[in-house]
Amino acid sequence: MQNTLRMTHQREVILDELGKAKGHPTADSLYEKVKKRLPRISLATVYRNLEILSEVGMIRKLEISGRQKRFDWDLEQHDHIYCVQCYRVDNIDI
Repeated sequence: MQNTLRMTHQREVILDELGKAKGHPTADSLYEKVKKRLPRISLATVYRNLEILSEVGMIRKLEISGRQKRFDWDLEQHDHIYCVQCYRVDNIDI
């Protein structure tokens, strides 16, 4: 499906902001960054596009039980560690 996915300006901005993000941002935190560049974009549009981009394999979605989904630009094989005190997600080498 990636070959048939239309790369809209909104998706380009979302991918750009995800690529600039430090760590593994939530959709809400990405929305705050994207909204500065696209003031009329809605949170629902950011969520929908992140889901689509993860479904076609352009980004990785991290689902942590009971927490907001986080998103990762790095598609190379790696694992993550999740801190239950500060809720931070980091890459780890195994």
